[in-house]
Amino acid sequence: MSKSEYQDYREQILATEACMGNGRKSRRRRTLPAQHVDVAQPTPTPSPEAKRFHFDTNTRTFQVVLVIFASVISAASTFTFAPRLEDLAQRGAEQGKDQRLGAQPPLYVEVEQLSEDGGYTWAFEKPLTQGQVGNLNKPENRPDIDTVSQLLRYTGGKRLFGFCPDECLWGSSYKVKMTGNRRLPVDVTNVELRVHSRRPAPRGALLQANPQGGGPLETIAFDLGKGDILTPDYYDENMKNEGRYFDKRVYSLGEGEPGGFQVIAHGPCWCLWELVVHSRSGGQVQEPMTIRADGTPNGNFFETVGGFDETNYSMLLSLDVESRKISVDRPKNAVR
Repeated sequence: MSKSEYQDYREQILATEACMGNGRKSRRRRTLPAQHVDVAQPTPTPSPEAKRFHFDTNTRTFQVVLVIFASVISAASTFTFAPRLEDLAQRGAEQGKDQRLGAQPPLYVEVEQLSEDGGYTWAFEKPLTQGQVGNLNKPENRPDIDTVSQLLRYTGGKRLFGFCPDECLWGSSYKVKMTGNRRLPVDVTNVELRVHSRRPAPRGALLQANPQGGGPLETIAFDLGKGDILTPDYYDENMKNEGRYFDKRVYSLGEGEPGGFQVIAHGPCWCLWELVVHSRSGGQVQEPMTIRADGTPNGNFFETVGGFDETNYSMLLSLDVESRKISVDRPKNAVR
């Protein structure tokens, strides 16, 4: 190769390297493709940490603030909810009381047999013998009227009650005391008499003494001659019949309030009977109550021994109230 050819070859090599950028004398720096260029990122400045609000629970100030806050909440709750809570508590107490009383009868009842206002009259199924009258007249057997009553009852006598509205009738009388047993008033809407059994009234002997006073102020009476299920008539203080008692009125008793009736049953029979009291309270009908002579629903029946005009008895006796001595009078027209 000549010197000129070598010179041309070297210039071509240099030109090629210059184009490719790999020449040892090239000042151009080799770089990586753009996607691979590792560009230095600035280091982020850390943000200041948020400060937390801190209570020191052991300080006096915190304790005072806590007490005041609790007081404010309590007062607000009391102002808002106390009336309703009080109302709910009262309703709960009333419902509990109604439930407790609802398991009991609507009325408390006591029964007392009355006889003093109707005089002192006794009837016997058979005429008394001379020995029985003599025994009743012994001084030691009549120190007081209670002793005489016990002996008359032992001899077979039945106490009669003189009921005299227009004409005197014989029957029995009981004071039926009632006391309300509900939170709301109990309205007695009816009192029925139901006859359990009946037999002819005794006609053997009749013993009488002078009546001892007038009748009660408020009386309901049943005529046993009208049937076996009866409603009462009302008699005012002048013993005037005002019609059926419960047709025009109810008898109301509050909780613990006492009251009641004098119940008279009359008629020419020897009857055993009971009362059935109907009532309502707070608009609700109560269970009917059965009442017998001892005030319970299952005790002995009430008893009425009716009487007749004295001419219907085989024997007529009279009692002197002061000496309590019995005398015998046998009427001429007596039915024997």
